[in-house]
Amino acid sequence: MFRRGDVHKTYHAIVPLISERPNCTWPTQVGEFVTLTHFLTRDEKRNKAFAHHHEVSGAKRAVLDLGLLKNGERTRLVEIHLHTGRHHQIRCQLATIGFPIRGDLKYGAPRSNPDGSICLHARHISFIHPVSQQEISVTAPYPALSVWKKTSRETLRSRHATRLRAFFVFVPTLPLLPLRRLPNPPHFSSSRNRQRNPAQLRRSVRE
Repeated sequence: MFRRGDVHKTYHAIVPLISERPNCTWPTQVGEFVTLTHFLTRDEKRNKAFAHHHEVSGAKRAVLDLGLLKNGERTRLVEIHLHTGRHHQIRCQLATIGFPIRGDLKYGAPRSNPDGSICLHARHISFIHPVSQQEISVTAPYPALSVWKKTSRETLRSRHATRLRAFFVFVPTLPLLPLRRLPNPPHFSSSRNRQRNPAQLRRSVRE
């Protein structure tokens, strides 16, 4: 299923806010996606991939879609969709355009994460079940590392604020009318329930 491309995986990553190579292709607006294409070679001894802009001997073509989800104070949250599955493809291609993944010392990150991990997360996977033919879709929560918690909170807060701004923009405001006191409702009483004074009662008794 993976080789045929029947399994669709979505990755999230945290990268620096400013690229080390400003002339490289990069999504500039939230929600925008660009396609990155490189040719990767692999160093078996160093367990590391190297990206080339043109085809070279022994290189494999690597393609991915890169989208911008959130701009933070120091970092960016990005989304990646793979078209090919190469060794260290996401790590290598992002580092090539000047955005090494946070904590990834091997590909140029300035410092490691406290737990030694890198901020690359397999966020979502979906595929068609080969027997039931139903779509299986799974979304994984972010890791417990504080930077992921902060990023997810900022993303949700940003989306919530966007929805609130859209509500106040598109819902017209109505003018406030002064409150007026309504008159007392009229009192209706039937002839049966109408009270009679004592003189009327005495006259009816004599009759």
